[in-house]
Amino acid sequence: MGRAIPMGYVAEPARQVPIAYDVDVAVVGGGLSGMFAAIAAGRQGVRTLVLDRFGSLGGNLGPAMIVGGSIAGEAPVTLPGGLQGIPKEVNDEMEALRSETGHKYADIPNIISHLAAQKALAAGVEILVPVWVGDPIIEAQRVTGLFVEGKSGRVAVKAKVVIDASADADVCRRAGVPVITDMPPDPTMAPLIRPEYLRPEHTPWNDTAIFYLLANVEFDRYEAFCASEVTLSAEDRAWHEEREQFPFARQQFEDAMIPLLRRAWERGEYYFQKTVDPHVHINTPNFWMWPSENGLVGSRINMGGAIRRDDMQQHARLETAIRMHVFETAQFFRRYVPGFEQAYLLLVAPYFGARGGPHIDGEYTLTPQDVYTGRKFDDVLYRNTHAGQPHRGGEPSGFDTPYRSLLPKGLDGLLVTGRASAYIRRGHDPGATRARPALMQLGEAAGVAAALAVQDGVEPRDLDVKKLQQHLLRQGFYLGEPARLAALGVTPA
Repeated sequence: MGRAIPMGYVAEPARQVPIAYDVDVAVVGGGLSGMFAAIAAGRQGVRTLVLDRFGSLGGNLGPAMIVGGSIAGEAPVTLPGGLQGIPKEVNDEMEALRSETGHKYADIPNIISHLAAQKALAAGVEILVPVWVGDPIIEAQRVTGLFVEGKSGRVAVKAKVVIDASADADVCRRAGVPVITDMPPDPTMAPLIRPEYLRPEHTPWNDTAIFYLLANVEFDRYEAFCASEVTLSAEDRAWHEEREQFPFARQQFEDAMIPLLRRAWERGEYYFQKTVDPHVHINTPNFWMWPSENGLVGSRINMGGAIRRDDMQQHARLETAIRMHVFETAQFFRRYVPGFEQAYLLLVAPYFGARGGPHIDGEYTLTPQDVYTGRKFDDVLYRNTHAGQPHRGGEPSGFDTPYRSLLPKGLDGLLVTGRASAYIRRGHDPGATRARPALMQLGEAAGVAAALAVQDGVEPRDLDVKKLQQHLLRQGFYLGEPARLAALGVTPA
């Protein structure tokens, strides 16, 4: 159970577990990458099941309410060919369904969850929610299914190929394949790794945020307050500069906010920075506000440091702390900030994800140096780029995402997509590798690969990659210029 310290052991009795599903492809996690893997596999005509711990699909795009950024807005600076395939289809339909007055982070998630379910069902995909996936079923060094816990108790799912789209390599860790959980700070990984993420005390480094929504806000008054001219006292400036020394601090407050924050801090009413676990910090470096016309304002709370996604006890502490901090932040705004006097906390996203976390040590593990130098691979799935991300420079045409980064070592019948695929990072960086458009397309590629492996009767690691590449080209994926495609031996769509 992750890094939890056992208090002894008990013997689990052997038992007969009923088989609830027998499918070709089982996708564990219907989130940012897994939802597209399931739809893609279903559209290839194989029997597909997607499982998720929430009652709806979408993950970061759905229940987590996106948190920040956008779905397709990042695509032009992440994918040289732009968003393509099923992700583009979903994004275009989502935009058509949006309300003109809808809040950016309030109306999108439910639309995405609806479209994900609609398209999955239309593709013949079975949806099993909400459930928790337990141990994989392993026979002769091959994953042949999963144990699942739900309201019916413990059941088994048999599958020819399992896709781990859990984001935290849950299936892979339980299967015992090589997984990287710690990446010590290494200065040679600059310039793609931010300097503050290379602090020696942060091993590992991870960062996350949780979205919340306030109602009954007079946002025009707040904007006028922030725009007002304020002459900060020397004491205010000194206090603010002292807070800048806090780990994970990149403060961008309006000057008008600083005296209010100081007053609340000195009264013991609100601390916008706090250490919530050894080397894990909550820091609200700014109050990013996403308003709508109906008094709704969305914002987020950031957390960073030595967050271990495979430690359920730490996760419980952090989840409790960040949710309490959201409430305290809402109270601070009500008491101190013009425009929020009658505001109230309407909702908090049901979970927070992460940008880093454990990932497989794959048949090939992509490195920050690969990203920065524009590495090319014969098994490329799509061309990616770090342009527009926190650290510019490097090869302007981007870098390849190889199929081998989806393959865990030493175990057949298993593919990995999303954050748990084999690419080294520390939290936020390298940005383009974990950016939403890239992981959405990675999900589609994984789903097609799993389906082709089933149809061809081969293990995923023995798949004809050119056949997969040809399919992705027809979907609009960008693998390179015509000369590059000729060298790969594939035909432009």
